[in-house]
Amino acid sequence: MAEVLAQAAQEKQEELEKHFKKQLWDFIDRHEPETLIERGWRGFKGLVYGGAGGVLGNLFTTVLVLLILFGAASSATQDEFTKRAKENLVSGLAKVMGVAVDISAKDEQQPSPATGAVDQPN
Repeated sequence: MAEVLAQAAQEKQEELEKHFKKQLWDFIDRHEPETLIERGWRGFKGLVYGGAGGVLGNLFTTVLVLLILFGAASSATQDEFTKRAKENLVSGLAKVMGVAVDISAKDEQQPSPATGAVDQPN
């Protein structure tokens, strides 16, 4: 009789363990953060894992497309783009620092040192 009771108790114990584990996991899944710090931390993690990953993915895609388009452009277009980018970068940094600098491509004609003829800038 003792063995039958021990067997029944063992089966009931396993059944109860499964039942309470399921209830515990259901409670954990439904748990809402109670303090401001908990809610803030959960929101921060969601932003970092969700939003920041999306922003970085979009930035990477944009850079990749620009590099492909830059590589497909002619060398004259690449040179002009590089020149304009440098000018815009220097002008932008100067504005941020509060210095009035305007670097622009001027269509100045300069005499050629060898012949004295006027060269057109590229």
